[in-house]
Amino acid sequence: LCTKVAMPSTAAIASDAKNGDMIPHRADTTVLPIKEDVDIDAFAVPSQVQAKQNSLKDASPDTVFCDSTQELSTLIHSHFKDEAYDVTKYYKKTGVFQAIAKSRYFEAISMALVITSSLWMAVDIDYNPSSFLHEASTLFQVVGHTICFLFTA
Repeated sequence: LCTKVAMPSTAAIASDAKNGDMIPHRADTTVLPIKEDVDIDAFAVPSQVQAKQNSLKDASPDTVFCDSTQELSTLIHSHFKDEAYDVTKYYKKTGVFQAIAKSRYFEAISMALVITSSLWMAVDIDYNPSSFLHEASTLFQVVGHTICFLFTA
């Protein structure tokens, strides 16, 4: 939540390393600001960005986390109020493949394939005595290759 992080200075680490002590002392820390031109909020919801900007105003440069529990509580509650995540809103608006990917039939068939594959793995483990697919009986080879094809198609 804060834009400044307390980091040990290079001189402090070097002097501590000479003495055999790898733990930097609190007095030997340097505050390093995080670059402001990096857009870390590119995928954030506007309410989250506003909450973060408000929390940055009160940020203490000596800490990694903000001191205000009210800001943290507000941010947590805003996550629960946001709408459900839907990856299809990032898809293109036209085209055959986006139409297929947005289709409820495609989603149902994909889920059925995952469930069927899981069940087939249980059958394969219980009833296939061979360790390698090329040594298995024809039924296990055909079903194994079919499932592999359907997942990659």
